[in-house]
Amino acid sequence: MNTQITIKTDETLKQDFSNFVAELGMSVSTAFNLFMKDCVRNNRMNISLDLNDENYQARKDAEDCKFAHTFKTEEEFTKFMNEL
Repeated sequence: MNTQITIKTDETLKQDFSNFVAELGMSVSTAFNLFMKDCVRNNRMNISLDLNDENYQARKDAEDCKFAHTFKTEEEFTKFMNEL
């Protein structure tokens, strides 16, 4: 069963974060679900998705050639990662 979480944040931060996670190929909802699952799974609060790392550059290179894959849901991302 899905539930909804409402948070208050600055409008600029919300837009900047939305743009950031879109660059990573996901929605704000998917990003928060990944964050929460990582916290619970590892009993810590530490997640890194870096636009400056080699994986990001590889994705951007692939995207330029139309080979990139974007994920609309966390389930799509999880399935993709499990198939690797």
